[in-house]
Amino acid sequence: MSVSLEQQILITKSALNMLTDIHNFKGRTSFPHFNRTGLSEAQVFALLAGLDSLIPYYIRNYTTTTTADEHGNWSWTFLIEYTGNDRTELISCQNAVTQSVSFLAPQLFKEKMPDYVRVYRACAFLAGSVSYENCPESNPHLHNAYGALIKGSCGCQGYALALKLLMDAAGVPCIVISGPVLKEAGAYACSRFDYDVRTKTTRHYWNLVGIETTAGIRYFHVDVCWGQKEKEFDLTYFLKDDYFMQKSRKWDYESYPACKVLPGNDMEKLLR
Repeated sequence: MSVSLEQQILITKSALNMLTDIHNFKGRTSFPHFNRTGLSEAQVFALLAGLDSLIPYYIRNYTTTTTADEHGNWSWTFLIEYTGNDRTELISCQNAVTQSVSFLAPQLFKEKMPDYVRVYRACAFLAGSVSYENCPESNPHLHNAYGALIKGSCGCQGYALALKLLMDAAGVPCIVISGPVLKEAGAYACSRFDYDVRTKTTRHYWNLVGIETTAGIRYFHVDVCWGQKEKEFDLTYFLKDDYFMQKSRKWDYESYPACKVLPGNDMEKLLR
């Protein structure tokens, strides 16, 4: 998606304003809806984390609503609960996660290991060592990598952010993606997502990974949270294309790399 100069200015100003609100631990902040900025909800937080790497550790939980002004411009309103208001403690959490990734990377990834094996080993590690939890009252770090890598329990966002950090260490392109979960035949495909009773919306996080193939780098969906089955990683949500994932969730397709069906659907032939 191409972004105009006007959109770039709007994105920059809005991100800095939102960052200031979070630094001041404000419970309410806003950002222009993606129809005007081209950014999805997950990309907003990725942008903020790029400006301040502590951002994932600030937020205990959040909900969103949308509002429109007199000109018909829609904005997200983020209602935020914080993990705490001590920045020193947040830095300590970040340092613990950084040290954990530095320790884990040499254990999980070897020099000549193919990309898809690196992704699988990271997914299998998280599935085997992390428990799914969705109660922020008992664990304020459900939605960040500290919950996954240090506390050993988190929600879907924690899994996605932890995989992102491990893939960064492995040198594999990785993006955190989010969107609402869909019902199929009257039931959700999985119970592992956030449901907001007040806004009656669902929110789920997973990843896109860039795998080196004989046709160049190709992106695939990976969902560690939904792929975790009794402390093992099931391949149901491993290296999947858009068509498969669209059966259970939605996302802003234009804002992310396309994940197309491999020619001949022969994964083994293209993966190195």
